[in-house]
Amino acid sequence: MEVKVNWSLRAEKSLENIHEYITQDSEIYANKFITDLIRSSEAQLSTQTHIG
Repeated sequence: MEVKVNWSLRAEKSLENIHEYITQDSEIYANKFITDLIRSSEAQLSTQTHIG
């Protein structure tokens, strides 16, 4: 079952801040970390919809 996650503005800003912080060392790793974090969160929410 596919679940669409609607990220709040606060969550989006937090992701941007995390990305900016990691980018200070490596933009490649910042991109990978944020992508993995989003995918992991969405995967977990697709199987445990009650936690979102």
